[in-house]
Amino acid sequence: MATGDKGVALPDNFPKDVPLYKGAVVKMAASQGAQLVVHLHVAASIADAAKFYQDQLKSQGWEIGSTMNMGDTSMVTANKAGRQCAVVVAKEDNGALVQLSVSAGS
Repeated sequence: MATGDKGVALPDNFPKDVPLYKGAVVKMAASQGAQLVVHLHVAASIADAAKFYQDQLKSQGWEIGSTMNMGDTSMVTANKAGRQCAVVVAKEDNGALVQLSVSAGS
């Protein structure tokens, strides 16, 4: 696991079909087996970041499974070719925290 205020590198095996918000700073990246977890800081509202991930995942061929808006937190789940992607967007100082989790499925 790598963490850092200034940003860290994405894992080499981060999927190309999972979008990254423009200008996002990678705060944490972890890889364990077929599971990848990345935390990003984005200079955007929760609503804008959640809409970006919903739209961009769909445009990359992911099937949106569910969306939820809980005020200070939004969530999008998607499936593609036996893989799952979960995106949680939460309020953070000067923007939003995006938690991306991608797994190979069962």
